[in-house]
Amino acid sequence: MTMALPSLPGGTASKVADLYEAAWTVDRLLDLLADEITELHLEPAGEDGLGVEFYTVLPSGARAYHSVKRQAPASSSAWTPYQLIRATPTPGRSVLGDLFRHFDGNDRDRVVFVSQDSARDMRELTERSRTAASLEDFRRLLSVELQAAFDKVTPIAQDAADAYLKLRRTEFETVGHGQLVRSLEQRIPALVQRADGKPAEPAAVRLLLSDFAWNRLGQTTTADDVLSRLQERGFAEQPLTSSAQVCAVVGQATLPRASGVRAAQRHLPRRAAPPGGRGRHAAWRFRRGSRTGAGMRRLRVHPHRSVVGRRDV
Repeated sequence: MTMALPSLPGGTASKVADLYEAAWTVDRLLDLLADEITELHLEPAGEDGLGVEFYTVLPSGARAYHSVKRQAPASSSAWTPYQLIRATPTPGRSVLGDLFRHFDGNDRDRVVFVSQDSARDMRELTERSRTAASLEDFRRLLSVELQAAFDKVTPIAQDAADAYLKLRRTEFETVGHGQLVRSLEQRIPALVQRADGKPAEPAAVRLLLSDFAWNRLGQTTTADDVLSRLQERGFAEQPLTSSAQVCAVVGQATLPRASGVRAAQRHLPRRAAPPGGRGRHAAWRFRRGSRTGAGMRRLRVHPHRSVVGRRDV
């Protein structure tokens, strides 16, 4: 069992928390390069920034709002439902209450709470809510302990039915700081290379992208923005075109476990259009498995899960 580290002094804790947030942000910048998302909005203004560090825009146009908190409050080794719904004296809001407000007025956005400390009960509630077909089914899936947790959540929603629907669109991610850094550094070779075609040093790319992110606060960031910065510093996009190249870059020893690798995929040069295609969007369709790429094996590696491979048809 992993033991939580004791809380650090204020200044030190704040700096470490910033490093954790930066690592999660860099992982989302890599999502841009992998076409997992289309935009990243860091420290958005107004209601969009309520209780979150940033939001991403998915290819569908839906948004995912991310709240990143390195660790649970002092004296606690895990996030309890009470800690997540408790309103603070200033400004009188709660962590989960802020996240739920991003669901107002839409039915497709989602929220993600990220920490190295587990929010076990809340994660169980969200996972069981997505399994259930209705509020009644959901209640039948709950233990006494989880029912008590759900009862704590209900007051920050309109009613029990609204709380259930909002939990379905909420995710709780648990990942340690070291694991997160290893994860994104394992992703980098499949997405970035040196301008001369030689392998890029993952740590150097990670630090470069971390610095880049802090200079993009309040702005919309796209894959082209990331590529432009990489090119300024002597890097280029990795032009992978086959699963054999993906395996060669990431490493056969890494692929079976895929510990922390989010998306090692067949990846064409971003600006190269396939036959019959026009520009970047056509290339995106080609990478994503259009019939032009029939017979090629597409690899997708998700953090903390094993590799899933399938053959395009």
